[in-house]
Amino acid sequence: MTLEALERDVRFIVDSHSTVTSVVLAPDLWQKILVALEEAEHREMVDLLTEQASIGPMAMATLGFSGGVDAWV
Repeated sequence: MTLEALERDVRFIVDSHSTVTSVVLAPDLWQKILVALEEAEHREMVDLLTEQASIGPMAMATLGFSGGVDAWV
């Protein structure tokens, strides 16, 4: 994402005191932000799993995983 894209795809709503009250994003920029957040969440999960796995099996058990993709307790 370039600065040019941000300037083109982001709008700020301000009140009479020039205080930003809202930010409006182009739909494609919003989707890019959602993807980036999801990828960051996945990296965080991988880091946590790697750290717990290096400690040992009992550490993995404390994560509350019961199997399957959506099975976190």
